[in-house]
Amino acid sequence: MYSHTSCSDLWDMFCGQVEKYLSVKRKVVFTDETDWSRDGWDVITYDDSWSFPGKVSRCLEQVDTETCMFHLEDMPLYNTPDENKLSLLEDSVRTTAIDYVKLIRGIDPLTPTWIPGVYKIPMDSPYLFAIQPSIWKTKRLKELFDRCLVNFDGNTARGFEPFAQQPAKDMSLFGAFTYDNEPQVGLGHFDSVVYPYVATAINAGKWNTSGYRKELDILFNEYNIDPSIRGEV
Repeated sequence: MYSHTSCSDLWDMFCGQVEKYLSVKRKVVFTDETDWSRDGWDVITYDDSWSFPGKVSRCLEQVDTETCMFHLEDMPLYNTPDENKLSLLEDSVRTTAIDYVKLIRGIDPLTPTWIPGVYKIPMDSPYLFAIQPSIWKTKRLKELFDRCLVNFDGNTARGFEPFAQQPAKDMSLFGAFTYDNEPQVGLGHFDSVVYPYVATAINAGKWNTSGYRKELDILFNEYNIDPSIRGEV
């Protein structure tokens, strides 16, 4: 999980949902804060003055697995994921030419791969790279962020997604996504039965209850979150 102390009010919710629903071997948080009290998570810290790609790249240097799931803290699970399918996807990323699998469908057309329910993202897609929960080859994820080090100065994720499209194309990124006839949510994406998560819980710094009222109300109650502190949109 990539995060920042400005979003620490989401940590209990995000981590609690991961711990409830997923049996992962290693849980890692990238953050600017060293005072992390939650057991079971490895903390990798970054300097908040670094650029966003610099933060992620340097933290990834300490991730020694072939694959990883890249995730931000404002996209918590709200239901049980399909761990068998997630394991299949991880194995496919690790052993085939696929660089990453995004765990949700966006606006791209359905171009089937050899894996049932997995579709190739076109090279000319405006979202060849997207900041959504995805299973990655760790080296390729780091390579993408390394390619963005020179010309992206922002120290948050804001604006990074459109900036990263050209570097993603330059490295001929093989991206894919999961889709199993889930309903569309809003204009930009569909639900995900493989990894049912809120996409996203925060919009312009406030809780996105207009998009995920039912799911967030349950999470607010479970994790004693007062949505009036951040506000709602």
